[in-house]
Amino acid sequence: MLLQTSFPIPASPDKITSHSRVISMGSCFAENMGTRLENLPLEVKNQPLGTIFHPITLARILDFIPPNPKECYEFQGFFNHPDFSSRFTQSSADSLCQEIQEIQSTTKEFLQKADWLILTFGTSFRYFDNHLNKAIGNCHKQANSRFSKSLASLEEMGAAMEGALEKLNTLIPSLKVILTVSPVRHTKEGMPENAVSKSLLRVLADALCKKHEHVQYFPAYEIMLDELRDYRFYESDMIHPNKLAQDYMYQKTKETFFSTELNDLDSAWHGLARMLDHRPHPTKIELHKANILSAFKRIEGQFPAIDFSKWQAKIKAQQGSL
Repeated sequence: MLLQTSFPIPASPDKITSHSRVISMGSCFAENMGTRLENLPLEVKNQPLGTIFHPITLARILDFIPPNPKECYEFQGFFNHPDFSSRFTQSSADSLCQEIQEIQSTTKEFLQKADWLILTFGTSFRYFDNHLNKAIGNCHKQANSRFSKSLASLEEMGAAMEGALEKLNTLIPSLKVILTVSPVRHTKEGMPENAVSKSLLRVLADALCKKHEHVQYFPAYEIMLDELRDYRFYESDMIHPNKLAQDYMYQKTKETFFSTELNDLDSAWHGLARMLDHRPHPTKIELHKANILSAFKRIEGQFPAIDFSKWQAKIKAQQGSL
């Protein structure tokens, strides 16, 4: 008896390895995968410029244009920039833009040496700031009357992402790109409207992959809607994938993109992580610490060429808290 509709995902000819540098940007799937990759001994930048939902905003972010202090929004004595998430908040527009520029600089430097870029599209709906006369990425609690909402056309989004990908390919010819469409439904737009929005994003991703050999699509959206179509795979808001769904999609990602060595390394990490999560009885703390160090030494011996400084820091933090 089949209890789900599954479909094959072709394995990527290019693999993420234990020595890969990965940067993850965009909406929910990019952030979730970035968080999981950060656990491995990889060099990872996860959402360095905050959550980004719209392809046009994402393309603009990838241009690394310095933010203009005159465009900043003020709310109750704090400032935000409409192109960036509320993660960036300062008490003055100048200090805010300086902070963003510093992160833009380090992100661009990392990207120029990266092997993989994960990009996730969240919505086709965008907000136009009638005062600034430009489309923006975040309203930051400004008055609704300031904005106009519209559905971006496939042509507009395609032109923006085409330009961004071509610039990246010229700057970093070896960079591989993974495109995904976020499986999170934007219910505030309305369900029929959300369906149209996601459809445009899916067509956009398909067109970009067909045009660029270095760009691949991972079907996170299709996995959630088809293989995991039951509400037991959602958080209580019935919108966001829960941990079980995230684990499933991560496994599919590994099967599609991970090298054999990285898969083995990931399995070793999960075994060690279970030990780190365990809280032993006070009488067995020293034995627990010794078992963790012994397991870690075995992993080091199995992967002698890997830099395990991340894991060493996690072990030190866990053992210091016991």
